[in-house]
Amino acid sequence: MQLRSFVLVNHSGELEHESPAQQKTPLAQLWKKGHDIPMTFSSPQTTAKLQTRLATTRHIGALKLMINNAYRGETGKKGWTTEADLIGGQRIDEGLLEEILGTNQSYLLIAFETEDSILGCVHLQKLSSSQGDQTKVYLGLLTVNVDHQKRGVGDYLLQESERYAKQKLKAAAIEMTVLSVRKELIAWYVKRGYRVTGEQRPFPYGNERFGRPFKDDLVFEVLIKNLAERF
Repeated sequence: MQLRSFVLVNHSGELEHESPAQQKTPLAQLWKKGHDIPMTFSSPQTTAKLQTRLATTRHIGALKLMINNAYRGETGKKGWTTEADLIGGQRIDEGLLEEILGTNQSYLLIAFETEDSILGCVHLQKLSSSQGDQTKVYLGLLTVNVDHQKRGVGDYLLQESERYAKQKLKAAAIEMTVLSVRKELIAWYVKRGYRVTGEQRPFPYGNERFGRPFKDDLVFEVLIKNLAERF
């Protein structure tokens, strides 16, 4: 699998905390060597120093556990983003993660404090556009470890996803889908500049790779955010 480069910047747009070796080595070469470029992130909830990198196949096991724990079952009920009362079964499996990592223009970003402690992840997929259309990126799978929620990790991942989409993928907008019944989650995104478009998309009934829904009327709301004025 090809490891894609990801440039980490602070909120003023500058690279942070380069080691002497990193300062002498091109970023693309650092990623090929598997280096992590740390970044400081502060919020009212946390002063932790987070590191961010692109996931590789060696992270699949930990990601599968974290994502399913956050979205499904009794463990998921510890977090406010859970879908446990709406959908049973798994949220993701190893095969789906392998597809994400192996798909062209697909990027799975992880945040962590130590190499063996992943705090969250988010998936970005550059969307195909017809001639004359603005480039859009689909954002999905935004997940925070249930034991590290309410620390600003979700905000951090969202902001860095937007920055990467704008600066590296040259996207004019980010698109996402949220279950229509998740009013509190939709409100969280609206507060951060996303707009409910009014478009709805069907839930993939019959495909248990995405879980077993307890309701027969689930649909996704499409949200979008214009990045033209940011970064």
